[in-house]
Amino acid sequence: MRRITITSIRLENFKGVRQALHQWDGRSMEVRGDNGTGKSTLADAYMWCLFGKDMRGRKDYCVTPMDGSGGERHGLTVTVEATLRVDDDNAPSVTCRLTRSYMEKYSTLPDGGKRLSGHTTRYEVDGAPRKMAEYDMAVADITGDSSTYRCVTDPAFFCSTMPADERRALLLRMAGGERTDEDVARGCLEWEDMLAQAGKRTLEQLRRDTVTARNKTTDEMKRADAALEQTRSLMPEERDWKGMESRMDEIRQKQAELDRQIADIAERAKAQEKEMMDKRAKIMDMKLKAQEMDMEQRRKAMEERDKAMVEHSRLQGKCSSLEQEVAMTQAEADNYHARAIGEDQAVDALKRELDSLRHEWNGEYARQYDGSTACPTCGRPLPQEMAERALKAWNKARAEAMERITAMGLKKSEEAERRAEEASRLYTQEAETAVKVATLKARLDEARKEYARHMVPQAKAVTQTDEMRALAMRIREAERELDAEGKSHPTDSQAAVLHEERKILDKSTEELSAVLAMRNVREQHMAEAERLEKRLRDLGAEKARCLRLLDTLADFQREKVRQVEERVNSMFGSMTFRLYETTLEGVPSAVCVPLVQGVPFEAANSAARMNAGLEATVLIGRHLGLTAPVWVDNAEGNRHIRHTDAQEILLRVTDESALTERPLD
Repeated sequence: MRRITITSIRLENFKGVRQALHQWDGRSMEVRGDNGTGKSTLADAYMWCLFGKDMRGRKDYCVTPMDGSGGERHGLTVTVEATLRVDDDNAPSVTCRLTRSYMEKYSTLPDGGKRLSGHTTRYEVDGAPRKMAEYDMAVADITGDSSTYRCVTDPAFFCSTMPADERRALLLRMAGGERTDEDVARGCLEWEDMLAQAGKRTLEQLRRDTVTARNKTTDEMKRADAALEQTRSLMPEERDWKGMESRMDEIRQKQAELDRQIADIAERAKAQEKEMMDKRAKIMDMKLKAQEMDMEQRRKAMEERDKAMVEHSRLQGKCSSLEQEVAMTQAEADNYHARAIGEDQAVDALKRELDSLRHEWNGEYARQYDGSTACPTCGRPLPQEMAERALKAWNKARAEAMERITAMGLKKSEEAERRAEEASRLYTQEAETAVKVATLKARLDEARKEYARHMVPQAKAVTQTDEMRALAMRIREAERELDAEGKSHPTDSQAAVLHEERKILDKSTEELSAVLAMRNVREQHMAEAERLEKRLRDLGAEKARCLRLLDTLADFQREKVRQVEERVNSMFGSMTFRLYETTLEGVPSAVCVPLVQGVPFEAANSAARMNAGLEATVLIGRHLGLTAPVWVDNAEGNRHIRHTDAQEILLRVTDESALTERPLD
């Protein structure tokens, strides 16, 4: 068992405390004073010295004193020094002095002044400087984990500030760990069988899988029941199937006889059709010959017209070529003119730029040195040597500027001369091109006159020869004979009558086949109905199994919650803990809600909360093998404080204007 006590604690410039030394020698103390006298500051200083945080665990906690306007006072070093005594069973006592100092850092400006650049923290253990990691390690060797240490030194931390999951984990460790599912199920065959079904799954996963299976089974039962009702409603009625089959055989025999008669008629019609096709072929040959004779006459007429068209097209192409050449030459002349105008405009612009550069050169030439001998940055007078260098630099810059302007002027002047020459050359080319345009236009007028004299001749009408007229007469005579022979054959009407009788028999066959097909449909529906009835029985058994398993899971979870909460709450006298809450699905969810006499901790009165927190520090310290100084703030609100075996620091509000303290024992 380790016991930590405060021998002394010294504050310097910590918040509102300029300098204070408290010698407690490990005794329990009552610190008294009015509001604002520094009671809570003392507790914050102790926690800041150990962990760099205040009693509420804030790292961004401001520890420097404030001036009257609310700003930080500068140039001060904040120091807290705590001397702790550590007593371990079967080991000599050890005293350790821990010092944490917070100070400003300044950087030197070029003019020798100082500027605040940040803050730094200095650490000491028994007067020897340490790095932050070494200091934190030394503190951890004494206190252990900072979160756990706060559980035994701050009565309000465990129930109010500590995260619920960490608080729950600590309670379960104190109670010997959370009970496993196997521990709870041991001795109950139904629960052990449930865990065997879960296998590697958690019970929550088993519950979700079972709910999914139940819902799926319910949906499948609904679908199977609807399918069964539909199958029964669509099942055909019982009929005289044998009588229908006999009628079907009679109809098929009649169909075979009709098919034989239709085939005989078709054979005779085929021979007649072959004779007709031969005559049609002869007529087609005569028509082709007549068409060839007509095409020959048309070809001769087109040859004469094509010769005239060739000459007409040649003259038309000549006119088009000359028109295109005139347009291109005129465009070339226009281009020369436009480019010449552009060069003239560029020359005018360059002349204006030259005038501007002359004005700029004259201005630079007339500019005088102002003779300034003061530093442009700080305003102090420059030394003589620096003033001379400044004058030389000014003269050099002035000369360089004039040289730059002169160079630019020469470049612009050369460019203006070059552009003027280019404009003159373009005007000359424009005049030469205009002469070409006039010549081409004269040639175009002559070509148009020649084109107008050669108009396209009209196509001549095709004249028929005696041979063509005789051939046309033979074609008409052969077509009349063919048409007369086609009307004299009676096979088409006979075949039509037989086909009509065949259609009537086919319709009867289709109707009987449709009725006979209902026999197979009825047998299929009966088999499907039997299958669906068996499926419904199997699904009902599966749904009953899922419901039994869900009831078993619910009973098991309730028993587990009861056992865990009973083990944890049996350790405490003044408060209990609700470690589970049931969700809407009936599943226990892990929580950690402290209760004081059945009331949530935050809703209980302050005295009850304080005593419950003190009990928690004792039990947690006993579990950790550690007692540490317990800081009890607002002690004036509790007339019956539950005292502990640890060093207690009671912070009590009184009417005393200055901070006072007295031992409790």
